[in-house]
Order: sequence, then C-alpha cells, then structure tokens
Amino acid sequence: MVALYLLATVALLVGTAAIYMALLKPFPVQWLYYHYFIRKPLVWTIFGSSLVYVTWLSIEAGGFPMAATVPLALVGLAVVLAYRMHQESAFPAVDFPVMCDEPFLTPLTDDTQLAVIEHGDVTKAYPLDYIVHHHIINDSFGDRIVALTYCAMCRSIIPFDVTDIGPLFVGSFTRTLT
Repeated sequence: MVALYLLATVALLVGTAAIYMALLKPFPVQWLYYHYFIRKPLVWTIFGSSLVYVTWLSIEAGGFPMAATVPLALVGLAVVLAYRMHQESAFPAVDFPVMCDEPFLTPLTDDTQLAVIEHGDVTKAYPLDYIVHHHIINDSFGDRIVALTYCAMCRSIIPFDVTDIGPLFVGSFTRTLT
C-alpha cells in the first residue's frame, strides 16, 4: 500500500504542478512549458499502473483490498486536477467573440471600463470585466488576427497582431522566459 500512496502523491504533485511551478521562482519557466505536455500522459500512466497493481493484488488476495480505495481515489483526483488546475482551463482564451452591432443595446453601465482596440480600419471595444476572466481574447480585425492580452499583475492590456502565428492561449502567468 505504501507504493500506492507514493504513486498517488506523485500524481497529485504532477497534476497540480502548473500552479506552484508558475508561482514559485525556484522552478525554471521552461519546466512549466514541458509540464504542459507531459502532465496528462504521466498522470494517466500512474492511474493505469495503480489499477494494474490493485488488480494484481486483488487476484493474489482473492478479493479487492479495501486499503487501496483511498490511494486510488487520490490518483483519480490527480487525473481530474491535471485537466482542471492548469491556466488554460482556469482562464480559457476566447476566440473570435460575437460583437454587438448596436452598442446601446449592451448591458454596460456608466462605470464600465472598456479596452478599445483600433487596428487598420476596424475599432472594437471589450468590457474589462470580460477580459479579466479570460486574459486573452483572439479576434479578427479585417484580415488580421489580433490577440488582446490582459496581465492581472500590472493590470495592463496589450494587443498583438498574431496573424502569422495564430490565436494565443493562456499557458502561464506571473513570469516570463528569460
């Protein structure tokens, strides 16, 4: 059972690593990049290995070992967290939102803050409350794709022309590659 608890601990650490790796300076930002690609396969491998091990224990003992319930549940939780505890899930980017043709019909109040972006001959406005919950809004400005990005740390809004690379998504926060 100790092996199952160790596997569950590793799975939980991997499944939630996107949060603490982005916030703690000792972790190089490159690790967060690699974690993005390995977290799901690694946690699923641990989950599958745990199931195989418990099945083998069940066959050997002639019944399901009840002591394996908690570590299996923890590994299952790690699988869920590997999907839900990543920035791309917490702050999903919005791709090409539908704009209102009649601005006076929108539910904006007098104190609503807007980010107004002009690119080429196109001008669009986005409520700050909307941007804050997504951090990235990819939108088309004529034949160009512009990513409107929001930084919660400095409360800045910066648009980028991303036509050549495609729409952006949230991959990390608080630190940049150096």
